[in-house]
Amino acid sequence: MKDGTFALIDEFLKNSGMKGKYKEEIVAATETICKAFQNGNRLYVCGNGGSAADSEHIVGEFAKSFIKNRPVDKAFAEKFLKSFPEDGELMKRTETGFPAFSLISQTAIMTAINNDIGGDYVFSQQVYAYVNMDDILIGERDENDIKIFDRREFKTEGAPSEVTYFAIA
Repeated sequence: MKDGTFALIDEFLKNSGMKGKYKEEIVAATETICKAFQNGNRLYVCGNGGSAADSEHIVGEFAKSFIKNRPVDKAFAEKFLKSFPEDGELMKRTETGFPAFSLISQTAIMTAINNDIGGDYVFSQQVYAYVNMDDILIGERDENDIKIFDRREFKTEGAPSEVTYFAIA
């Protein structure tokens, strides 16, 4: 992790009034997420009620820049502009994002799951369908919906056998 990231964590803790509380946990979670992205893995976020809104917001911060601008990779921009020279403004404004997805955004799937299986499974069914080994899941813990994430013995072919799960209170 870069020094600038540590500085952002320290600033966040100072401004939030936590004064270093949970720093180890926040650093470990940040390192895990960074490693997942570096290895080509994805981040999935879910939650109910107000946490659903937080899920959408968190994904937005990963999909586009937050505090520091993340321009598109120079080699990609050059290759793109070679094929589409009229789209220079597009490359100026497009930012590098990270593969982060909100499971709350899947309205049609969520309503189908609710109708056919039950509302307690709107996230676990999506995790089974989308999440691969070594991907990251951030969510609000709910005993009925989150069981799939805690079952390390759950190793059906195609299902994630190891998902890093962060519960946010």
